[in-house]
Amino acid sequence: MKKSIENDLSKSLKNKKWYNPNSYTTLDATICFFVTMLLFLIYDFVIGYLVRYLLNFTNDYYLLSTIMLIISQGTIFLIAFLFSTIKKVPLFSGGGYRYKFEIVDILFAVLLTLGIYCVFNATHYAFTDDIYYSYYGEGFEAILGANDSYDYSNYFFAFLYVYILTPIVPAICEEILFRGVILRGYSGKGPLFCIITSSIIFALMHGNFQQVILQFVGGLAICVVVYITKNFLIGAIMHFVNNFCVQVLYVLQMSYLSSAPFADMFIDAFYIIYGIIFLIISVIYFGKKLLNNQKLSLQNKKPFDNYKDTVACIYKTTYCNEKYEIVKMSDVDFSKLSTESDNVFLYKGRFHKLNNSKNKILEIILFIFGAIFMVLCLFLSL
Repeated sequence: MKKSIENDLSKSLKNKKWYNPNSYTTLDATICFFVTMLLFLIYDFVIGYLVRYLLNFTNDYYLLSTIMLIISQGTIFLIAFLFSTIKKVPLFSGGGYRYKFEIVDILFAVLLTLGIYCVFNATHYAFTDDIYYSYYGEGFEAILGANDSYDYSNYFFAFLYVYILTPIVPAICEEILFRGVILRGYSGKGPLFCIITSSIIFALMHGNFQQVILQFVGGLAICVVVYITKNFLIGAIMHFVNNFCVQVLYVLQMSYLSSAPFADMFIDAFYIIYGIIFLIISVIYFGKKLLNNQKLSLQNKKPFDNYKDTVACIYKTTYCNEKYEIVKMSDVDFSKLSTESDNVFLYKGRFHKLNNSKNKILEIILFIFGAIFMVLCLFLSL
């Protein structure tokens, strides 16, 4: 009977694009968090041996950094890809989210990213120095310089690592994992919980104190924008802009300070002034967008119509042998779909049950252990 229903649907809706309404659950997000932190804890133990092994062949800093980046980001992508495949959730869509180029949203998101970088950059470095002073009695740069025996003369790998791999690869891999799986999975707990929790995980996952401040605030901004727009592409672009700015502006700033060592106070003041302006403009824009979304929600309307010519089949399993109903995506309440265990959907010619979270105790246990692993990774970086 299911096959005949499927054939009837394929004929009647052959010009439509099937959309997967499925999403991750809080348990999926917690398992993903636990697995990621466990692997990165192992990675922290292994990485020292791997670097020492590679140093027998080369002390090229940028070559080694490129290898480490590929390994860590490849691990992140693999975790997200496996979750996407197993749970039947597309990497860039599903559950009301999409991956779409929207120029106005992107421009204001870039302003928001630049504003955060400019305002929090000085605090970011000051916090790092404070941590290292309290632990070693010296600042971060001094500790780094004292233990530095690397060769920085490989300009090809320097360009590849600094200007291409570092901005682009994490903007894809980390966004797929932290916004695609973790933010989307924790959305069932409410906007405040999912945004703050996924931002903390994102910041501490970097595994060192020198990235905590900027990564947390930047991750918080990305989470808010992605949650408001339901657009993963905007989050990836924000991530790219942040990474690119960190690399390029740091190099320019260090080059300028070498000839004008007292100019850093003027540069910081310049950053803060323009950063506040960018923040005000972008926060007003996304604040209005959020209020508009809430207004449309109260009117039982969707804040955006990106499901034109897109349909999903939501079946009540109790009626699966008798009848079916086709639901246009503009009429679907995604927040309720994952909680209705009697629903299945037709995707890529096959029926699948909607993911639903059942084991709350397992969620709590895995979250606690994931948090422990995360803190251990942070202190192992010192």
